[in-house]
Amino acid sequence: MTNSNEEEMMNVSNLKYKKPTENSEIIDKNNVEVKYLSNSNEHVREIQILTPADCVRKKDTLFLYFVVLTGTMSVIVGAGSFVWTSPVVPKLISNNTDENPIGRPATTTEISLIAGLPFLTMIFGSFLLGRLSEMIGRKRCLQFIGLGMFVSAVIVAFSTNVIFIIIFRCVLFMFYNGVLTVYPIYLTEICEDHNRAKYGCLMGVFLPFGNLYSYILGSFFNVRSYSLLLAAPLAYFLVFFFFAPESPVYSSIKGNREESLRALKKLRNNKTRDEIIEDYDKISNTIKKRSAKMSILEILRDGDLRYGMILALGPVLVQNLSGVTIVMAFMAPIFNAAGFSGNYMSIIVGAIKVITITFTSFVVEKTGRRKMLFTSAIGTGFPLLILGIFFYLQNIDSPLIKHVQWLPLPCVICNVVMYSVGLGPIPMAIMSELFVPEVRSVAVSIITALMGFCIFITTTSYPFMVEILGIHWCVWMYSCVCFLGAIFIYFVIPETKGKSLLQIQQYLKTRNFNQDQL
Repeated sequence: MTNSNEEEMMNVSNLKYKKPTENSEIIDKNNVEVKYLSNSNEHVREIQILTPADCVRKKDTLFLYFVVLTGTMSVIVGAGSFVWTSPVVPKLISNNTDENPIGRPATTTEISLIAGLPFLTMIFGSFLLGRLSEMIGRKRCLQFIGLGMFVSAVIVAFSTNVIFIIIFRCVLFMFYNGVLTVYPIYLTEICEDHNRAKYGCLMGVFLPFGNLYSYILGSFFNVRSYSLLLAAPLAYFLVFFFFAPESPVYSSIKGNREESLRALKKLRNNKTRDEIIEDYDKISNTIKKRSAKMSILEILRDGDLRYGMILALGPVLVQNLSGVTIVMAFMAPIFNAAGFSGNYMSIIVGAIKVITITFTSFVVEKTGRRKMLFTSAIGTGFPLLILGIFFYLQNIDSPLIKHVQWLPLPCVICNVVMYSVGLGPIPMAIMSELFVPEVRSVAVSIITALMGFCIFITTTSYPFMVEILGIHWCVWMYSCVCFLGAIFIYFVIPETKGKSLLQIQQYLKTRNFNQDQL
């Protein structure tokens, strides 16, 4: 075949390619796969175009599901501890010594510290445990975190002193933020490009599942039994995560080729040996292109990485300043204030949240992160705006309140549903995929530390803001954050659906992404 014919054949659908080597393949920015295939006479070559829909993707293995689901046990316990205050606070402020483990009503300051101070200690978990994962590996670090969470949860269960409850909830949350830092990295590194977002969002499913698990237990058990049962999934995690492999990316970074290949063979046991080696070579080639480890200051000085931090941090801040922290942590007291049975309403809302986020995890790869984030931010803000009006009418003793006494329930349900469509699961999914392996743990540590500080401010200040400003102003402020977040997402956040790590890094350099329009 002449050079002119080859060039003509390579111009397919107005996409021009450089000629690859024999039997090789290339993929353009739209993930169109081009292969040279030799026919039987060995003199003519033809080109086979495979769009992403035509490419055969093997199903995820049962072992991969086992590893992901086992790892999420720590997420369930952490998420359950996150809303531990919802069923427990009404008991801590009661005079009933049979229900109140401290034997007296807790003060506003004590409730504020129990609810808010643990989120401040999350900052230390981000940096210390994120760094530890680089030293001993993702798997061993997660095992250490699980053990720390289990011990802390058991001590909280048997505590009868406010100081001990505060201290060991702080320790528990420090380890939990280690989960939020290390586990997304581990998930990113054991998954492939086509299923990375699905499993990232699946982790988001277990956050509300942990909330629901906690609401149910807190409604039917005393504080001690509730706290012990809440920690039970960690026992399963500590036993069965032993069989999970180390991250193949981490093993490759450390130069352990055989361990990386063994991990890939376990995780993708439906692939041939040649396919496993090809996957390893992709990992290895990505690692070879990486630069040296970077410190926090070096990351912040680098323009591309700083921009990536903004893209990852923006949705996380909107997520945690949207009021969901308060709604979930103080759901029972909020419903009690509106005249409902707080514990039972919490169970209903928690169940709806699980269903919605589960749905999101299965459609995010088809719909795209950006569209769902934008829709979620707008949809989360409007119910809060209406809920604020309800509490304002209640605050001024309006005669209209008796006609809209039902309003908080649909508002909270709509808020939780729309939050679960995007703001709930997606920020955690995109947080890790924006960074290359050598800066991933440090960057994610910074983000989760800022997230912990943000939650600390909102949760600690909430009881005092309610007393000073009224609950209506608090809810309105959260509504404003949602609308501002929607503007940020619309103008700044790119679409990363189906994009490889190298394509995402190229965007950080050029700021020119071929993203879907809203």
